[in-house]
Amino acid sequence: MQNFFRSRAVMIIMTIVALSALAACGGDSEPTPTPTPAPTIAPTATPAPPTPEPTPTPAALEPTETQPESPVDQPESPLGQPESPLAAPGAASGLAALIRLGSETKAPTPDVGAASIAGVLYGYGDQAIVGTVFYLTPAIQDGDRFLAPTIYVGPKVENGDVTSQTAITGQFSVANIPPGVYYLAVWAPYDWILAFPDQNAQSPLQIRVDAGDQLDLGALFVPWP
Repeated sequence: MQNFFRSRAVMIIMTIVALSALAACGGDSEPTPTPTPAPTIAPTATPAPPTPEPTPTPAALEPTETQPESPVDQPESPLGQPESPLAAPGAASGLAALIRLGSETKAPTPDVGAASIAGVLYGYGDQAIVGTVFYLTPAIQDGDRFLAPTIYVGPKVENGDVTSQTAITGQFSVANIPPGVYYLAVWAPYDWILAFPDQNAQSPLQIRVDAGDQLDLGALFVPWP
């Protein structure tokens, strides 16, 4: 009986010790914290674009008296050719007058060893070609033939070209031309045009001069545009 009570006491003591140990273990552990939810951010509203202000409509421009004149209304270009005296009132005009004027135009006396020519240039409408540059250019020799050059770019002294200009009457004269065979090229707007013996000629005029020659060429036709 005494052993029974002793056994019971031992069991009670062991139970108390076990409970104390469990209590000590439970007191050292920290409780798991509850996570705090992140705050919800409300979406930011996009501001509406500003309404553009209406552009004022400009008033109609009133014409002023100080507007500059158009260049089109300015005096004629100085490049314009002077009027031929053949077209003046009371003066001779037409092909007959040009032919007569050409026959009256005589070549000057050249220097020794050179030649000279003279005549008058006219174009469509039987009008004299006045105050216009022209030049004599050497022909191209092909065997015993002499041909007109195919390209005309203006007079070049190094090529043997001889330059002159018609008078206010359309007449011309050139002295001291080296002997040779030439063609006569006349300046027309934006181009050079060869002279012809007359309006019915099919080939341009070929001018052959020897030393001492004084050629009176008369009236020469140029297909002036």
